[in-house]
Amino acid sequence: MSISLDEAVELTRTGDLWVFRGRSVPDRAIQLTTNSPVNHVGMAVVLDDMPPLMWHAELGRSLPDLWTGTHQRGVQLHDLRDAVCVWGNRYGQRGWLRQIEPPADAEMERSVLRTIARLDGTPFPSTAQLAWRWLRGRVPSPRLPLRGTWPWRPRTAPRSSRSPTRRWVCCRSVDDRAGTTRAGSGAGTTWACTVVPGWAARSRCGSRRVEVSASRAAAIACGVTASTDLDLLTDFFDRYGVALTVGDVPAIAGCYALPGLVVADTYSFSFNSPAAVALSFVGAAPDYTERELVAAHADIEQVQQISALLVEVAVRWEFLDSQGRQVPGERYRYLLRSTEQGLAICTVVRTG
Repeated sequence: MSISLDEAVELTRTGDLWVFRGRSVPDRAIQLTTNSPVNHVGMAVVLDDMPPLMWHAELGRSLPDLWTGTHQRGVQLHDLRDAVCVWGNRYGQRGWLRQIEPPADAEMERSVLRTIARLDGTPFPSTAQLAWRWLRGRVPSPRLPLRGTWPWRPRTAPRSSRSPTRRWVCCRSVDDRAGTTRAGSGAGTTWACTVVPGWAARSRCGSRRVEVSASRAAAIACGVTASTDLDLLTDFFDRYGVALTVGDVPAIAGCYALPGLVVADTYSFSFNSPAAVALSFVGAAPDYTERELVAAHADIEQVQQISALLVEVAVRWEFLDSQGRQVPGERYRYLLRSTEQGLAICTVVRTG
């Protein structure tokens, strides 16, 4: 059955395969050596409101890699529609969409993001390496047992199933009372949920604006030094907490310096573009919605100036659910850099 590209893009889901078949000499060589009717395969990555993406490896660098923001060869993450058009129009390939059943669940999507963070940019092997790997896969290799033992096989360490990111999406509010939360700037911000002062909350309509006084904005923009002012730091984490609770991915990305780094006991990953930041937060754990968390509060525990432009801040996050109950969160250490545009997160280390 033939369908249009628009229909295929609309139908595709995370994990679905896009396969391509060409007629050139390199295409035929790939088909022959892999004993396959196709010569290129890409996997769809479709997360929430992000445009459909394609995760694949190729020798060319005609499209920018959305994870690093640069043109590169090897393993790449591209806009799916653009990638299909390049392979169809420039390379003369016919494309097919193969949907995989059952559809990918939340844990599978988190695994996809961890894989992208780990393997993006891996160089494509040379022709000699490909030939050697092809030959090695078809010639059985003898396994000699160690003296007095059975053949030894290396153990692989168990992989952690914890997600490196969290997911902030809309969840319903059950309290219609209007209240105000005290932002660090002293400006009152209205939202519709249980009234708790000192919390960065979101509105039922999914948006909230935090007002920053002109004097503090000027202090951030003009005084490019490492800020240890608790008011400025509170303003920053208020905005960051609001972006997290409403799922405002562009605002989250705007809080980070590039490149950035996230480190924890069982995982670490970096990002070099706003798209990579967005992907990291879009594909996070769904427990935020299940717990009906509607507000976030950053309790600043320690501030230490590292250099003229860097400051390290220890934060314990607390959350508020739709019933007005406080929910304990995690502890993080943030390395912030002062720039002309304001504070930006360089490194995040989860400490508890």
